Amino acid sequence: MSGYVIDEVDGTFELPLGGFISSETRGEDLILRSADSTDEAWVTGIEEATIQDLVDREARVARAVVSRDSTLQIDFEGGAASVVIPPEGEVEAWEVRGPGYVLLVALPGGGEPAIWDSTSEIRVVRPGDPLPPSLVAMLESFGLIPAAEFELRCTKGQREGFELHPPNAAQVNRGEIVRIVPPG
Repeated sequence: MSGYVIDEVDGTFELPLGGFISSETRGEDLILRSADSTDEAWVTGIEEATIQDLVDREARVARAVVSRDSTLQIDFEGGAASVVIPPEGEVEAWEVRGPGYVLLVALPGGGEPAIWDSTSEIRVVRPGDPLPPSLVAMLESFGLIPAAEFELRCTKGQREGFELHPPNAAQVNRGEIVRIVPPG
């Protein structure tokens, strides 16, 4: 897997999905796969009928961007389709997981999305190690107290967020993670 990075260009966040092909649907997820590798990305928040149409046509991503207000736009080659998902007031409207360590989440109410990628710091945390104060406050509010070693991954950009998972977790579509993004 490559070191996929989210770049900010002209006020939008560019996702590294160009050339990825709509390969399958898995529940409410559109699975995009790179044509020249095994890298993949999972996108939630797209209507099921649209996902099925994209998969049936093996639509290839031309460009994918996210605005500062958390509107996701995926344009497909040939002008065949474009998916636009704005933020929602009470729920996470969409999520992009992959390729690699990429994770973007539209938070309830909009604003800058939470962004993780291959440049996000990952560190091993052992019981008793100091944690960022905002993370401690969120963990305590949910009654969570880490009792074992875990990896902590912090967001990049202005939106503070954390991903906690077991050491050496797989890069893509990890199970057993806790994602915490304090209200912005």
